[in-house]
Amino acid sequence: VNLTWDQTELQAVQADVEGFDIADFVVSAEDVPMIEPKESVSNHTQNEDNNVGSPNIDEMDEETKEFYLKMIGDYIYPSNNEFDIPTLLDTNQPVHLEMPFAPWGAESRYKKGISTYHFYVDDYRFEQLYKNPILLLQSGCKAVVEPNNSIHDQTPMAYAIYQTFRKRYLTRYLQECGIQVWVDLNVSPHFEEINALGVPEGYNAFCTRGVTGWIPTTERHWEMAKRISGLEKPKMFVYGGGKDVEEWCRERDIVYIKEYMNKARKTEE
Repeated sequence: VNLTWDQTELQAVQADVEGFDIADFVVSAEDVPMIEPKESVSNHTQNEDNNVGSPNIDEMDEETKEFYLKMIGDYIYPSNNEFDIPTLLDTNQPVHLEMPFAPWGAESRYKKGISTYHFYVDDYRFEQLYKNPILLLQSGCKAVVEPNNSIHDQTPMAYAIYQTFRKRYLTRYLQECGIQVWVDLNVSPHFEEINALGVPEGYNAFCTRGVTGWIPTTERHWEMAKRISGLEKPKMFVYGGGKDVEEWCRERDIVYIKEYMNKARKTEE
C-alpha cells in the first residue's frame, strides 16, 4: 500500500489534527462531568440527542471507580507499525456475538443490559467517548465493535491515519478495562491496509457493515479477515444489508444481524 501523501493533503487536514496530543484524548476524575440523567421524553430522536452526559462517577462503588481511573492515563501503548497506532491485545477476544446487540445512541445512554455495542451510526453520537471512555464502561457492556470513524475515498491519508489511531487507542484502553473488541473492517478500499494497522497477526474477531448491492465489498472484508487471522474460516459477522447480504452470509455459515430500526414515537400533544 502506498503510504505517501503530498503537501496539499497535509494542508487539507491541518485544521483537524494540528496540536493533537494524547493528553487531549484522556480524562481525569476531575474532568468527568457530574450530570444527572435528564427526564425521559417520548420522542426517541430527541432522547438520543439529549442524553449525552455521564452519570455521576461518585455513584460507582469505590473498587470500580478506582479501577477505571487507574486505567486512564497519558499512555503510549505498544505498536506494531511505523505510525505508533496502538496494537490490540490478542487475549480476551470475543468467542461469540453476545446479545443484546445495539447501536450506541439508539437508546438512552443510561440503559443497562446491552451486551455488545456497535458504532455504525453518525460520528457525532460517539465522539464524546474519545474524551470520556468511562461513559461506555459505565453502560455495563461486555464487548464492542470498534468505532466506525468516517473515512471516504477522498479522505487525505494523514487524516485516515489519525482516525485509525484514535479508534485503536480507545479500543486498546477498553481492552485494558476488560471489554472485548470486534475489529471493524468497514472502511474505504483505499484505506483497508491502514485500517489493519494495530491488529495483531492471528486476531480472530471481525465485523463489517453489509450493504445491498455491494457484495464484492463484503467479500473483500471476508478476505481481509482471513489474511489477518490466518484462518480459512475466521470469526466474522455482518451487520445490515438486504436479502443478498443475508444469503451471502448463509452460504458461508457467517452470522448475519439485521439492521436495528429505531422508530421514533410521535409526541402526544
